[in-house]
Amino acid sequence: TVIIFRAKTGPRMTVEDVEDVIASVKALPVAAVVTDLATYEIVAANEKAAELLRTTVDELVGTDVIGHIRPDEQGSARQAQSAMAAKAIDGYHVVRDVVTPEGADVQLHVWGRRVDGPHSSYGTWFLTAAEAFASDNELPDGEHDVVLALTNHDWQIQYMSADASLLGVTGAELRGFPLLGLVHPSVAAKFLKA
Repeated sequence: TVIIFRAKTGPRMTVEDVEDVIASVKALPVAAVVTDLATYEIVAANEKAAELLRTTVDELVGTDVIGHIRPDEQGSARQAQSAMAAKAIDGYHVVRDVVTPEGADVQLHVWGRRVDGPHSSYGTWFLTAAEAFASDNELPDGEHDVVLALTNHDWQIQYMSADASLLGVTGAELRGFPLLGLVHPSVAAKFLKA
């Protein structure tokens, strides 16, 4: 199943210097990769992504991201990335099978988002092992260090990737809640800018 999303209104995600995106991805506590959408080249990855893909950051950077995907899924991956590069969509979520250097299949949830630079468009990709999800409708048990949320165009929380006990409630309690309601007013302007 592929979930495609496109911004309804407002500015596109842009960046003046891709190095800012790369630095942000390297610091994330979740697995993340940055690709050049025109060439499919991995331009950055963090340690969490390398662990998930059973390789090293140095072995990932500079490779063709499509080559890491199981061969029968490579055509659909190219088509989806081309749609992002052409600005037909802003991003998507998909469950993808990747192949480790040892030849083992690893099933991942992949969330992608286009970031437009001055000379190229990049894909930022967030990866989670499929086994981390109990089901498509249920949240996994236990506490986690990171809570990822998907919002609609009105910034209401539609999905929580993990139990939100970090926020003092369960993820199910936050569905439909406005994301900005979780942001302290003293940092709301910085949050909106980010």
